[in-house]
Amino acid sequence: MVERAKDVSVPKAAAAPIVNETSLTFRALGADGALHEGSWSRVFAGPTGTRLEYTSPDFHLVSIELPDRIAFIGPSRVLPPEFREMLKLIPIQLWHLDNEDVVREIKTTNHKGVQAQCVEFDTIRGPDTFNNELCFDASTGAEIYSRSSGTIELENSAFFDFAGAKLPGHIVQSRNGTEIIDVRLTRRVLTGELTPDVFTPPETANIGMRCTTWRPAFGQSMPQPAAGSGASVTEILVHAVIGRDGKVQDAVVDNSERPDLNEEALRTARSWTFTPSTCNGQPNARESNLVIRFQGR
Repeated sequence: MVERAKDVSVPKAAAAPIVNETSLTFRALGADGALHEGSWSRVFAGPTGTRLEYTSPDFHLVSIELPDRIAFIGPSRVLPPEFREMLKLIPIQLWHLDNEDVVREIKTTNHKGVQAQCVEFDTIRGPDTFNNELCFDASTGAEIYSRSSGTIELENSAFFDFAGAKLPGHIVQSRNGTEIIDVRLTRRVLTGELTPDVFTPPETANIGMRCTTWRPAFGQSMPQPAAGSGASVTEILVHAVIGRDGKVQDAVVDNSERPDLNEEALRTARSWTFTPSTCNGQPNARESNLVIRFQGR
């Protein structure tokens, strides 16, 4: 059933790239605990290029991916956390079973009005056991539901046909019964001729080169926040760009369970310095995840 779901969900290879456009809107729970709305579009034209546009009330970025370079148009190339979470779910998140998984039951049931086959299984990792479930549309084989780690649920619905695959037009992810992201999307084939400006970066664009060889950045000075008197450890994940000068730019909180420490985490990250990454032997700006650790706070 898992293999069939993969087969029906992956677009079939064509003799020539299918020029197409994906458009979606979403709402997602941000690192600040509030719901954020946004939209995203992608125009794909094979080797000619790909154009992506990200829009929310306080963020806008256009990225044009060409064979030899990538152009960024906007004040920051760092996507807010809710955009990065949204991109993990499209076009569809699929599972596979391995030697950590023990199948407990396969049953036929009705899942929210859809005749489905569901697999209940345990994932065993060391001392931890997680109760999981996968459900597949009994008629099409598409994956319509998953529960992972016992708390994360994913619902796929409103399927549509594209290039021999069935893709979900509505995706909802929840944690402990609370909705954390809702995505609604469409994808269509573009038959008309695209205007030249679709893949032509303006002069003001920030240009990044395609790398044939690269070396990651490494830290020079990375002081952690002052420790407190307690025994607890709190880690806050910051996503940022390490610039060509080795300084941290465009830092945003990516994951935090202590919003009261977010601003200090950002100040700490911005104070760090690195030897920058290199692209084809030249200093290069590159996105990175930085872990800020609060000891005893």
